[in-house]
Amino acid sequence: VPVLALLGTRDPWIPFDLHARAFSLRVPEVELVSLGGDHGAIFSHRREARDRVHRFLRRVAGPSSGA
Repeated sequence: VPVLALLGTRDPWIPFDLHARAFSLRVPEVELVSLGGDHGAIFSHRREARDRVHRFLRRVAGPSSGA
């Protein structure tokens, strides 16, 4: 199952290096995205997070059925 993980590289509560390694070992299909922010990186880096989620969904969902 494809998984997208958006992580802040400067998160004081969830260290990027430790969690990126754990994700990679436990979830073979994980796509890690380092956003460069802290714990709220999906908000402080909203545009980049949104773009990465859209690209990921387009890739894993395939072409739209038009429905």
